[in-house]
Amino acid sequence: MQKLSKTNSQTFIKVMKIFYMKKIVSGGASYYTSQQFQEFANEWDIHHVTSSAQYPQSNGLSESCVKKAKKLLKKCKQDGSDPIISLLELRATPMDIGYSPCEMMMGRKIRTFLSIAPSQLTPSTVLHSNIRSKLISQKADQKQKYDKHAKQLKPMNVGDNVRIQQGAV
Repeated sequence: MQKLSKTNSQTFIKVMKIFYMKKIVSGGASYYTSQQFQEFANEWDIHHVTSSAQYPQSNGLSESCVKKAKKLLKKCKQDGSDPIISLLELRATPMDIGYSPCEMMMGRKIRTFLSIAPSQLTPSTVLHSNIRSKLISQKADQKQKYDKHAKQLKPMNVGDNVRIQQGAV
């Protein structure tokens, strides 16, 4: 967790250098679209993908993560507990694919304040092909459930009238 003193490209780039990600998905805020950030992303070989800022559902993963983090920080504030410890526990919690974010990144479970057998802290190989296949399976299940209630749209043709709602959030 990193608090930004300012929300500009320079501040954001400093933080990005600490976390060095391969891919960033954003809503296209100005600090992501600036020339300075584009040069940084090219130099550091970071793939930047933007989603529609006016359509939060298209940025579902980010929205979900932000929602989860806000909820966690709010609970910490109410309890008077340390948010860093809460984030540590969150990163160590296995997801429905069977691995925690830390296991996928580091190939082992991390030490937390919950009891764990020392043998589980030994590094092991995480088969990313298994994780990928589980994620693909989950997406297929989600698509099937969504498609049950979704309507098939009529195909559009050149010359058809199209209405656009602007400013809707």
